[in-house]
Amino acid sequence: MAELFEHLAVEDIQSAADVLRPVYDHLNGDDGFVSLEVSPYLAMDTRGTIAEAERLWKDVNRKNLMVKVPATPEGLPAIRHLIGEGISINITLLFSQAVYREVAEAYIAGLEQYVANGGDPSHVASVASFFVSRIDSSVDKQLDEKIARANDPGEKERLSALKGKVAIANAKMAYQDYKRLFVGSRWDKLAAKGANPQRLLWASTGTKNKDYSDVLYVEELIGPNTVNTVPPATLDAFRDHGKTRDSLEEDIDDARHVLEELDRSGISLDAITTELVKDGVKQFADAADKLYGAVAHKRAASLGGSACLDRFVALGREVGVLPGRICCAFRCVGSVAVWSAGWNLMIARCVAWMSSRLTGCPVGMWSARLRALVPVASMVLIASATLSGSVSRTPWKRRRRPCWWTVTGVPLTKLVRQGAGVSTTGV
Repeated sequence: MAELFEHLAVEDIQSAADVLRPVYDHLNGDDGFVSLEVSPYLAMDTRGTIAEAERLWKDVNRKNLMVKVPATPEGLPAIRHLIGEGISINITLLFSQAVYREVAEAYIAGLEQYVANGGDPSHVASVASFFVSRIDSSVDKQLDEKIARANDPGEKERLSALKGKVAIANAKMAYQDYKRLFVGSRWDKLAAKGANPQRLLWASTGTKNKDYSDVLYVEELIGPNTVNTVPPATLDAFRDHGKTRDSLEEDIDDARHVLEELDRSGISLDAITTELVKDGVKQFADAADKLYGAVAHKRAASLGGSACLDRFVALGREVGVLPGRICCAFRCVGSVAVWSAGWNLMIARCVAWMSSRLTGCPVGMWSARLRALVPVASMVLIASATLSGSVSRTPWKRRRRPCWWTVTGVPLTKLVRQGAGVSTTGV
């Protein structure tokens, strides 16, 4: 199912890139980009991320594409390698200032490698996508716990004053890092060759806490060479009552003080951002599971259409095959489509587990071997169902006896969907 989804996604991304190409050309490659992410199952696999990003870059074949790579420890060397090949990268799941500095270093080192190999860096672009509001959601939860336990009114007030301010302070300090990293002799050499600085992108900028301004993460994050992926509702609110100003350069000392006070309170921002990356990877993988499951169900429903079944039954009669066997095989094709999706999801999860825990494990080889079993098992399942010929078009619950691929009378499709977590909703 991943392959089927990717075929559709590549076509959509190509169309979107073509729509935005006039913007890209008019602004000399500064804007007009479309992003496509590597599989979330590869977040902890450096070599797998590199291979998939290279393939997506080649398949989409658009200058205004950015391939999304997460800022995990395994993603950082992949970012440097891909930039070194002249591939534009959108670094996602970025929360920490320290990790941002590593991301910027990977970008600069990658550009240096690309230039050393004779490449033209002027067409290479990158953004470092900082997720903002999620930080406040996590920090505020810990602050509320400490406020509830505090007995001193002064301490309660001090802790309360930090709520809703940490994410903005963290972003402002990251912007100061950006200004420092992209100046000096090292960067000047690249800029002279036409290199573009890696811009900071503010993501997750919708306000989740209703006690805060609905434009908080827009008004407070305005500055040169930045991007804000504003949700539609937040954009409408900002158009209605938002105010523009160079806010990223305001109150830098206050931002530094907020982070110092948070640390003094016994709350580790580094621990929070580390956990947010892990949670983000899991959320992306869970979303991919549901998406691939929906595609599998849609495909199975299309393969199992009654009109198509009737045509196969008529054809079977002409060649002397009993209608019951045709129906059995046809239903089995639908089951196999869902079963194959569950098997592929299981393989992806196993490969992700092996790459994150087993040093030196040849995960690519095992992935290929496991996936090779899918078509073989599918053919065996269909052939066996056809030969058994004991299933009619009667609903499952009305059959006199369950066919061989049911367990205690429960259809295999249902068992597979439950076991693999495959969604049964439409796409």
